[in-house]
This record gives sequence, structure tokens and C-alpha cells, in this order.
Amino acid sequence: MTLGLPALSNDFSAIRTLEANLLTLPSPVLRGFDLLAFCYQNGCLEPKACEEVRSELSRNGEGMPKAFMNASFADGLKNFSPRLRDGAASATTATGTYSAILSVTRI
Repeated sequence: MTLGLPALSNDFSAIRTLEANLLTLPSPVLRGFDLLAFCYQNGCLEPKACEEVRSELSRNGEGMPKAFMNASFADGLKNFSPRLRDGAASATTATGTYSAILSVTRI
């Protein structure tokens, strides 16, 4: 099964509402932290910048994955499974769901 067009949303309650109404969700639905982790892991952002984003979101009461709620960006990343990855797709990748993994490969 191939992935459809990805979407970006940090509103998990909206995803639950769409599912409850049996509406089709894009696959995958990327979260803000998926992009942040991808940029960090590919050298586009320094750890300090990622921590500043995480801290600001936390101060403003914005939603974030559990891995980052009570941890620094670096520590949270150890327990976070990003949906946007650099490289070939994994055999364990869930397909056709909002939490599918999107792998990006350079050509």
C-alpha cells in the first residue's frame, strides 16, 4: 500500500473527531515535532534551537508528544518515534493510517 499525501496537524482532538465520524484521514498526519526532529536529525537545526521551540510550546501550554512534556528536547527525542524520517522505509512501518511513517530519500 502506498502512502497518500501527507498533512500537518498538531491538533490531536481534530484527528479523533475525524476518526469518530468515520472520515478518511491523510496518511500520514505529521506533527510539529516530526518536522522539528527531522530538521535536527538532518543537521538543519541545532539542539539549542530545538530546545527553545520545545520550551516555548511548553510555556504556552501547547500540546506536544508525551516524550517531550517533562524532558528536554534531547532527552525526549530518545523516546519519540518520528513519522518523518530520512532514508528507506522500514518493514515495520504502519501504512494507511494517520500515524504511518514517511521516509524521505535523497536522489
